[in-house]
Amino acid sequence: MTRWIRAFVAFSFAAGVLGGTFSYAPTSYAQGQLATITVNIVGLKGKEGVALVTLYDSEDTWLKVPKATQVVKTQITGNTLSVQFKGVKPGTYGVSVVHDENKNNEMDMRWFPYPKPKEGAGASNDPVAKVGPPKWDGAKFTVAAADLTVKATMKYFD
Repeated sequence: MTRWIRAFVAFSFAAGVLGGTFSYAPTSYAQGQLATITVNIVGLKGKEGVALVTLYDSEDTWLKVPKATQVVKTQITGNTLSVQFKGVKPGTYGVSVVHDENKNNEMDMRWFPYPKPKEGAGASNDPVAKVGPPKWDGAKFTVAAADLTVKATMKYFD
């Protein structure tokens, strides 16, 4: 990664941490091949914090925020939210959503008496995870040259 791109990414993440809506999307592909993914998020509880919505392009990067293809961080205004990822090339993707109540850019965990998330989470296709985080195979979907809409239902582990 060039020094300029690293500086841009670092600045973009810093801007996102300071508030407002943050979004990063690569634009190096031919415009005719790119799509927009709209993520409709339902079931948010409360307006504290932000929604950290991440787009991944492989199982190897799944749920690793620094390795996400795109990240959108936005204020929560109600129990539903719509987020767009623009400039997406055709391929296989998955979306993760974290209700980041304390704005620390990660899913906070409670460890005792057993591990479970402190914050709400969701993923594309609403995969059922009996134990642990949602799996890539349950969350992945295919993007062609056309625009696409996916749904993510938030789950809270109170």
